[in-house]
Amino acid sequence: MSRHLSNALTGVTPVDHHSRTRAASLRRPQSRAEAAPFAAWLAERGLSSEDATATDLERTRALREALRSLLVANAGEGLDDGVVERLNEIAAAAEVGLAFAEDGSARLASRAEGVAAAHGELLAIVHGAMVDGTWPRLKACRHCTWAFYDYSKNRSATWCSMKICGNRLKTRAYRARHPRGGSARTSHSG
Repeated sequence: MSRHLSNALTGVTPVDHHSRTRAASLRRPQSRAEAAPFAAWLAERGLSSEDATATDLERTRALREALRSLLVANAGEGLDDGVVERLNEIAAAAEVGLAFAEDGSARLASRAEGVAAAHGELLAIVHGAMVDGTWPRLKACRHCTWAFYDYSKNRSATWCSMKICGNRLKTRAYRARHPRGGSARTSHSG
């Protein structure tokens, strides 16, 4: 379930992923030209791309960043202020509620249309991951905040990739412990 969410969140026009706080970038006005990749993202996922606007793009970015905050919390950090309220507002706008299938099974679904329905479907996927127990394994890297699935047995992974962020952090720690330009080695003579 969480891999489905991770795949669903990729492809939205990126925001600087190395910054923990993105409020300034979310407030920038978006042009219609920037909304085009967003419409394509919706269409790729079989969701309605009609009438996708810059405002819809901004709301989707806000949803993505709120979900990223939840993933950062899964990695051991605290939740950003206002995240729960933003998620509740988006869920209300998406008209997320319980829907029953012909076989009597229930699931969360959006009653909204267009982009709000896409938001509702993402929130339903999040809920499903929380219910099936895979949600705690979906985290955001403490270094770059990219989402990753924690495959470790003890669920203790804190960075997206050992090849990228893990290596950078370990190298930085090593260099802090062993500074260059320190005193020259002295030989031990007897």
